Amino acid sequence: MHRVEFRRIALNQDQILALALPPNPVKMNDSRAAKYMRYMTTSAFADPSFCWEVDALTPPQITAVLRDALTSMIDQQSWQASLRQEELEKQQVSAVAGRWDEVQAFLAGGQLPT
Repeated sequence: MHRVEFRRIALNQDQILALALPPNPVKMNDSRAAKYMRYMTTSAFADPSFCWEVDALTPPQITAVLRDALTSMIDQQSWQASLRQEELEKQQVSAVAGRWDEVQAFLAGGQLPT
């Protein structure tokens, strides 16, 4: 069985501070508002009546955040080995495709050329 792990990648307090993202007022009619405000009272932010949305990040910022997070989770040695194996398999498929007429003849009961 595979293990699934969930991680908060964006938007976190470090990103909010580093990127100086603009705050939005908490929507008090949102059912999650009270819990959010209790949580934010214990955070580094002075006013829990504000929130930040991932939409405040530009597409390049979101891409960078995701790339950095995913890259940090990859076993680079295994990744590079997989890329080398993929390249070898591409070359093999290309070699077979270049001799496809011979492959079809063999599959139809013929013999491979020597």
